[in-house]
Amino acid sequence: MENALLTVAGLPVTPFGAGVALSALVFLCAMGLALARQKLGYGVLVRYAVLALPLGFVLSRLFFVAANYAYYFIEMSNPLLTLYFWDGGYSMSGAIIGFLLGGQVGVFTVLSCFFLGPVISAIAAKFRPWFS
Repeated sequence: MENALLTVAGLPVTPFGAGVALSALVFLCAMGLALARQKLGYGVLVRYAVLALPLGFVLSRLFFVAANYAYYFIEMSNPLLTLYFWDGGYSMSGAIIGFLLGGQVGVFTVLSCFFLGPVISAIAAKFRPWFS
């Protein structure tokens, strides 16, 4: 394991982990500025961050485990090791796919609020007399 830069809550922070966290923070700040320039709310940014960061993290690990299937399932004979996120092993392609998927889901939820909101309101108004 690399030498830790510092420890947070007893967990070591490596240079790689600090670089990943810093780059995600810079990206989200740049995205926030771009959204503010286009006069879109910060709700889009928050929705993207909440979706993209966990999806990127989980898909990155999933792609790494799929690429190293033989190590986890044949050589070590312990599939539970795939759940040990803290042992490292992440794939950049999985992270990129997770970020893109988070963006697509975030955009879909924004568009569905615009397009499905009036439809749902109209349906609810139609059935309201039955429930009052």
